[in-house]
Amino acid sequence: MDRLKFESEIFCHFGMRLKNIFSKLPDEILNELKEIRLKKDKPLLLFMGDRILFLNKDSAVVKRPDINTVIITKKELDDIFLSICEYSIHAFLDKISNGFVTIRGGHRVGLCGSAVCENSKVISVRDICSLNFRIARQILGVADEILYRCFFNKLSSVLIVGMPSSGKTTLLKDIANALSSARLGSYIKVAVIDERGEIASCYQGVPQNDMGISSDIYDCFPKGEGMNMALRTMSPQVVICDEIGDINDARLIMQNANAGVYTVASAHAKSLEELKNRGFLNPLFESGVFDYAVILKDDKSPGKIDKILNLKEIKNEVNISADSYSYV
Repeated sequence: MDRLKFESEIFCHFGMRLKNIFSKLPDEILNELKEIRLKKDKPLLLFMGDRILFLNKDSAVVKRPDINTVIITKKELDDIFLSICEYSIHAFLDKISNGFVTIRGGHRVGLCGSAVCENSKVISVRDICSLNFRIARQILGVADEILYRCFFNKLSSVLIVGMPSSGKTTLLKDIANALSSARLGSYIKVAVIDERGEIASCYQGVPQNDMGISSDIYDCFPKGEGMNMALRTMSPQVVICDEIGDINDARLIMQNANAGVYTVASAHAKSLEELKNRGFLNPLFESGVFDYAVILKDDKSPGKIDKILNLKEIKNEVNISADSYSYV
């Protein structure tokens, strides 16, 4: 992302003091920047890959805070919060109650504060004490290996397995773009069930990431409602969703398969074996719903593929060593 986009999408929400400090950061710092963390009366934090760094008043990036480190004031935090809500907190209550606001460019701003509850449900957050700007980047072409090994001349159901920050959502974005942009030769009808607003990253109903021509976006829909609506009304060939994590999600994917629809989904785990030990996806493995499993490397190599497993060729579903798998 270039400096102009940083200034027009992120720094525009900052006050003059922070704008001036960030304007002097070198491009190489901006290119590595993943998160900007702002905490009331605490040092400003920059998350760079697997490192947390601090920003000084002279725009120097340092490993440890000192007397020159930028400290975020309550007024700065309140003003930034109002800005990302476009000065109408009431209009953003549904987003705030979910703990984040998506701003122009698809960047997601996480919120921390005191919960306002009604009938045991969070309906808002007050007394904001920290904000986390997560920098959104779309990398086209990052899923090419998956596309050519799992989708060449056919459609498949694919499970992407990796730890947090390993690049699962980055790959889902590129797969959605590729299938609905005919990068493999033909246009595929894709339904993106973007339950957490991280795949398409819609802002005012418009995807900030390029989801291609023939994709339909269900922004912040619960998986069940989004999938049911897509199956009833949009006749997708492929459904894409993020973070399956329980038996209900497994049932939804089985529902897709029974309707002749393929699923591309992600799940948190270090390996396929770890995922199977949790049990909730085993019916899907046993019934052969997923054709392939893509295992990612750790979070130091986001989007990097460790192995692609052909699940149709796996005979024993449990207690099988990685060396025994059949690779594509």
